[in-house]
Amino acid sequence: PTGIPIYGGAAFVASMRSFSARMPWRSLVASWNVLSSHDTARIRTIVGSHGRHVAAVALQMTLPGVPMVFSGDELGMEGRWGEESRRPYPWHEEAQWDAAIMRTYASLAALRQESLALAHGGLRWVFISDDAVAFLRETADDRMLMVVTRSAQDPLHIDLTELLVPAVTRRARVAAQVGDGCGHGAARDAGAGGWRRGG
Repeated sequence: PTGIPIYGGAAFVASMRSFSARMPWRSLVASWNVLSSHDTARIRTIVGSHGRHVAAVALQMTLPGVPMVFSGDELGMEGRWGEESRRPYPWHEEAQWDAAIMRTYASLAALRQESLALAHGGLRWVFISDDAVAFLRETADDRMLMVVTRSAQDPLHIDLTELLVPAVTRRARVAAQVGDGCGHGAARDAGAGGWRRGG
């Protein structure tokens, strides 16, 4: 294996915009979002930490497209290339399972299943920095604000009044925290947070 390039938030968003501009929206929301497969390194190996794995799964489950989870990624399985990634599922080795990442997959999959905004809604990027992005997924009746970070962050300040988000204070302080939940304050590590209105 070779080194993995690291891109900042602006390059990530530019790539996402370029890719999505090349196909009809209905095709984009019906296309797979794949983090790893039987031909690639496992996502946990690529990102190198639990917090960054949470961030990757949050993007997979909340950006336009259909999440496709390679069997074992939800346990935190590792593998540096295709052959190593194809190890058998450790059914009887629960001590090797990352229970926290399993909860993350379950909670984000449940959220995606109940949210029309995440399944079919539009996408607006509302904050971009080297190590964090924030975006809105929205329909007329359902809105989801996601903040995803790949490293520790000071609180992010996003003026939601300019985004025409009703029933939100003039200035909202939004920050991601590690783990399954979300909250306010500085992020201690990589992770994701989400705030929903409607649905």
